Amino acid sequence: MPQIFKYFTLDVLVDERVKGIPLSVVVTEEELEFAKYSRIARKFESSDTSFVRYSEETNTLEVRSFSSNGVEKYWDRHNLLGAVHTVLFNEHLFKPNLDQIPEIFMQGSSISISVNNRFLKLLHKPALLKNEFDLAKVANAMCLTEYEMDIPNLKPTIVETDLCFLIVPVKNHEILNRCTPKKEFLQSLLVEHEIQGVYCFSLSEEGSEFLVNMRFFNTKIGIIENSQTLNSDGALADFLKFHGYFKENHEYAILQEEAMGRSSVIRCKVEKNLTLIGGTATITGENAIYV
Repeated sequence: MPQIFKYFTLDVLVDERVKGIPLSVVVTEEELEFAKYSRIARKFESSDTSFVRYSEETNTLEVRSFSSNGVEKYWDRHNLLGAVHTVLFNEHLFKPNLDQIPEIFMQGSSISISVNNRFLKLLHKPALLKNEFDLAKVANAMCLTEYEMDIPNLKPTIVETDLCFLIVPVKNHEILNRCTPKKEFLQSLLVEHEIQGVYCFSLSEEGSEFLVNMRFFNTKIGIIENSQTLNSDGALADFLKFHGYFKENHEYAILQEEAMGRSSVIRCKVEKNLTLIGGTATITGENAIYV
């Protein structure tokens, strides 16, 4: 007899449909064999897939995440956020009592979250700002001039969280939208310096709803521009905190990947020595899959 699983399709980090990051969330009642997780994930060819199960007895949520080719993704924060959001705000799966948020686990690690209305924020591992990067190399890789990236007190910097990212400030949004990576040169740069990707951003004008606009480039995963990263947003948040752009107990919004036509909004907040990163999600569909 086939097993039947309820699943949802989502757009993550947006509060309206057909924007944000697509994600499939499959709800299970028990741990599955690895091969079955992988096989189910491959059926959702257009998005990553998160698997989530809730134990009422222990009040815990357990999440596992897989790419569309069936490979497990051990720490993808937007996939975790989408899975948790699906359960917490779906009365068919979980009767909301947000004073008793379930303990959340991904790959055996407990994850701290904060809930405010329909916004979830995940505790972000503190980043380590490493060495500043050669301006000429980055400008060449992104088809920009050094002048377009020459900002006082903000230099291209390698920042390490769970992974290493290169944070690259540019002077304004128009320059940000003109970033055009040289694929082979960028790939060589990433491999040589063991960097996961390049995070280009521009500061917004005073009074804007968003603190910054950003774009993320990573040829290591087979595509040049990628919208699917909360990990690098955490690196940017700590970079901006270090340079004095974040104030304690203030919430800031980052507009992500506007140039790709699927913009998403990341919420950041600094509380004492903690950085919280997250957003919301919108369910776009509900169905069942037979395996």
